[in-house]
Amino acid sequence: MRNTRVGLTVLVPIFLLSVGWSCAAQTAAPPDDTTVARGKAVFEQRCVPCHGAQGKGDGYPFLKPPPADLTSFAVRNKTDADLLITIRHGHPDTAMGSWRFALTEKEVWDVLAYVRTLQK
Repeated sequence: MRNTRVGLTVLVPIFLLSVGWSCAAQTAAPPDDTTVARGKAVFEQRCVPCHGAQGKGDGYPFLKPPPADLTSFAVRNKTDADLLITIRHGHPDTAMGSWRFALTEKEVWDVLAYVRTLQK
């Protein structure tokens, strides 16, 4: 049992560092035009019905609470990590469901890149 604990105390920090490095690598470079274009295509297909073509939350008017206005100050001030969590896992007590099984990890990052362009 002791050997297992020693092994975990060595492996867990290594795992956490490797996860951190991979996340940092994905956020280090600003998205290029190709990434934003791919994100726009996914957004138009998957997100426009609720968030609207401009991302203002005016797509489907009967949702309660209404979809987030992705151009708003509140969303603009969220970190990329917060927005990635919402895209992947949804938002409790809203119609925003999880996209983690419908979108690839690359598509999630592409959508985030496009959403950030809506805020400028």
